[in-house]
Amino acid sequence: MTRVSGSNTSRIQSTPSTRQPQETVQLAQAEATPQRVQLHSRDTFETGNAGLDAINAAQLLPGRDHTCVTTVRANLQRAGLQGLPSTTSQDGNNPRGMMVQMLQSGHWHSAAIPGATQRAITSPYGTVQAQVLSGDAYMAAARNGQIPEGSVVFQTRHPAGWAYGGGSRGSDVGIVRDGGIFNYRQFSGMSVYGNNLSEVVVLQPGAR
Repeated sequence: MTRVSGSNTSRIQSTPSTRQPQETVQLAQAEATPQRVQLHSRDTFETGNAGLDAINAAQLLPGRDHTCVTTVRANLQRAGLQGLPSTTSQDGNNPRGMMVQMLQSGHWHSAAIPGATQRAITSPYGTVQAQVLSGDAYMAAARNGQIPEGSVVFQTRHPAGWAYGGGSRGSDVGIVRDGGIFNYRQFSGMSVYGNNLSEVVVLQPGAR
């Protein structure tokens, strides 16, 4: 403040302060800080794939035993994902029918996990190209942390691999969650068939 004196009067002039209140500064800093998505997974950072982040942020609800296709589809729909088939009944191997239609939709791609080889997979719904892992290559990639949380994993224990169409038993689809597979419930490991695993395909959101 500055006091100005005159012959008969005295007045006070206020000098504007250049300091902002501390509360205002803190509020501005808080608004400038991007909010992190709260992930329900062992990862504490975003994957860089918006679709995977949406899956990881979603609550996965269990289903009835042996309803992997129905339960996974419902959980992915709840997470806001697109390109999910309404039915897989034309393919006796329902998980294969789901995989093929997801790839055909253009909303999903087959991830080139280390050790995978590109192959054609044929279903009554058509033929697609997919990156196929052997059971051993898949488990090695899982141990090396090369399969991100939120990925959709198709597994089969049939010796014929994805050429098998005689039924759904022995094939599975699940979502990677907390270092395990969530199909119709949470499995602690990355294989729902233990060491009896023939072929695996890993899908992730987004076209390639």
